[in-house]
Amino acid sequence: MPQRETTTIRDVAAKAGVSIATVSRVLNRYPHVRPEVRARVQQAIASLGYRANGLASSFRTQRSGLIGVFLRQQRTPFSSALGYAIESTMFDAGYSTLLCSTTGNADREESYVHSMIDMRAEGVIIRPTAATARTMGHVELLRKAGIAVVFTDMKPRIPSVSSVICDNFSGGHEGMRHLLDLGHLRVGIVAGEQAAAASPSRTSPVGLERVLGMVQACRSLAPEAELSFSRPFPDASVELGASETELLLANHPGITAIFATTGAWSQIWLFIVGPLVGGALGGVIWRYLLSPGESPAGIGQVK
Repeated sequence: MPQRETTTIRDVAAKAGVSIATVSRVLNRYPHVRPEVRARVQQAIASLGYRANGLASSFRTQRSGLIGVFLRQQRTPFSSALGYAIESTMFDAGYSTLLCSTTGNADREESYVHSMIDMRAEGVIIRPTAATARTMGHVELLRKAGIAVVFTDMKPRIPSVSSVICDNFSGGHEGMRHLLDLGHLRVGIVAGEQAAAASPSRTSPVGLERVLGMVQACRSLAPEAELSFSRPFPDASVELGASETELLLANHPGITAIFATTGAWSQIWLFIVGPLVGGALGGVIWRYLLSPGESPAGIGQVK
């Protein structure tokens, strides 16, 4: 099979009747190029089918225009909306986005970290895995490589790392207040590892804030309300979460409503648990995980 000839920047310069430096300025969108010259260069590029070597350019300029986004998974409503909003915002700003699903696995996250370093990414947005100690090590690797890091949905343990998060305490408080307003005084809390609310060391900061918001709402608005917690289980396990929900309902048959702290669980459990509790789940859980007026898309669009 014959090899196709590669058009070079020199060919474009010759066809447009300009210098190689002028072609480079047009390709890199420098503003100080006369409109008629820019048009001539762009016409030459189109007619020759020239494509710049982005990899070579990134080596020269030390800019790849690439942003990595580490999400635990992309199939939940929260993660998919967040990922889409980040990608759209980065595109409008002139960046390409690479979405990476860590599935909550620290080894997988580490592999993506090394890929970002090899690809000379300019920044990484991380929704951390449960193994936060290892994630902090990954952050240090990225920063040593000169890659900017921002956390989302969780506060980092390194003060100098920026984060964009929800008001999780208010989300838990408002969600529980909504249930109390509906007259539910026996509420099941399905919170994964956050179920151990009395032991903050076993609870993620985000999950703990949500649970504390729920508890505070009951104490201040309905001290007679009874909260029943699921047993702790890994946050990323939807299947185990479903079985723990069924066990919670079996052990506490008087429960009239369920408050799940993660959107993925709530969607599945609307179908698993809804008939058992007389439809008490409808319209309650998902929108109150965030403070009123916030959304995953809003988080992803913060610049």
